[in-house]
Amino acid sequence: MESLADRQREVKEKVAKDAIYEAALEVISRNKGENCTMHEIAEAAGIATGTLYNYFKNKEGLLYYVHRRLLKTILKKMREISEQKAPAPERLSNLTQRVFRFGEQHHVVFDLAERFKIDDLILTEEKMEEISQATNCIKNVLDEGVEHGVFRQIDTAATAKAFFLAMIGAIHLRKYIGEFDSLKNSEELLSSFRDHLGMEDS
Repeated sequence: MESLADRQREVKEKVAKDAIYEAALEVISRNKGENCTMHEIAEAAGIATGTLYNYFKNKEGLLYYVHRRLLKTILKKMREISEQKAPAPERLSNLTQRVFRFGEQHHVVFDLAERFKIDDLILTEEKMEEISQATNCIKNVLDEGVEHGVFRQIDTAATAKAFFLAMIGAIHLRKYIGEFDSLKNSEELLSSFRDHLGMEDS
């Protein structure tokens, strides 16, 4: 059985990591990914620099944690949207906008993660599982749309994969050219799939 001391230690660690996570996002975004120090992040989190190093040995370890937590956050949001009671076209639009908005909001963090080659630290199996979770969220919406006749009969698995890849590609393109407009970007993507899905013009 877990002791009270162990439970208190877990709670303390969770509170500390929550504060560190929020502080890291704030500092990285504010500094546009440049010259972010562990000291600055610790200060923003309201903890001593030594305490930060107790949890993360270096900036790379901290960035890995932030990157992984961000991905879990957007996957959770995608699942929530896919399970809403709204009509399938509305959910697909909401999901797409949310992903584009997330990419816009945190693109500096993902740029920094690329520079530190954080993706190389993630197991291929983990990456594939996350891609599967994301595409399944889209597939669930498409399945229901087909079932209710608002989308035409399509291969929902293949379409979900194509839609996800197009969405990620569009986000990378927007990062490259430095132009973000989550509503416009999502509408453009949906428009490119409109004929395939058999959606009526809005």
